[in-house]
Amino acid sequence: MEGRLVFLHISWNDKIKVDITNGGQMKFTGLWLSIILLIFTLPIFCTEARISEPVKASDDAIIKIETGIHGKPQYPSITKLNGVEYSQISDSFILYTTWHNFPGFGRVPSNGLIFMKNNRAIMIDTPVTEKDTHEIVSYLDREYHVKLSLVIVGHYHDDCLGGLRALHAMGITSIAGNLTRLKCREKGLPIPGISFARNLKFHFQGEIVNCRYFGGGHTADNIVVYFPESGILFGGCLIKSMDAKNMGNTAEAVMTEWSGTVAEISRELPDLRLVIPGHGASGGPELLEHTQNLVHEWKSSH
Repeated sequence: MEGRLVFLHISWNDKIKVDITNGGQMKFTGLWLSIILLIFTLPIFCTEARISEPVKASDDAIIKIETGIHGKPQYPSITKLNGVEYSQISDSFILYTTWHNFPGFGRVPSNGLIFMKNNRAIMIDTPVTEKDTHEIVSYLDREYHVKLSLVIVGHYHDDCLGGLRALHAMGITSIAGNLTRLKCREKGLPIPGISFARNLKFHFQGEIVNCRYFGGGHTADNIVVYFPESGILFGGCLIKSMDAKNMGNTAEAVMTEWSGTVAEISRELPDLRLVIPGHGASGGPELLEHTQNLVHEWKSSH
């Protein structure tokens, strides 16, 4: 088995160090990246993915992002500005919510998550519109002197990547699952720059971030993002809020897998403290059980 070590130098002079393990495919695109590749063989000995250590995992990939910017801003509890609502979760996490009219469903709130540390940030899912995406980036910069470094795309629908083209134009790195990347290419959508098969674990400003593909559900390609040190899971549209009374948009859902996918999350991530759905209010692990119950109700009526 072989691993690859890749150094990427990005426009703000941060360094991204990428270890690629067997089965984790990493692809890079964008005019802002100048890529220096150093390839060498790594022995595979351990069973858990760790930075700078050999890794044994058929579908794991690990990246470490290091920046030299310091400082810790203070965040408000809830702020609503220019159509975007920002809700403080902790010093490092802000949940953002935007609203959009979806045909057949009316005006729907959509959630995304910002992780911030040392004046750098990750965005998980973009808003539907480029306007709202620009607003969030400007808000972070203007109010907290935080620069967006990375965006993680949960699946290929507009409420996950509607603003991706705008972020790419800013030179911001993007990550998604392999299936999302393929779907974007098929549909002529902006293509995420880095992709992985099932499990991507990386450090961002010292915090572990774990992107996981557990199986189909809302779409065939939906992933979740887990912050193990905080117990926060961004489930996206795979997970339903407690207010949800039905499965919502199932036009491209994989109903035969959905319940099993969520059950696998429960087994693999037993220490969840906060679960964030793609739409509606956040909660705890009960959102996973509620989602499974809704799937069972849907199956019994179809």
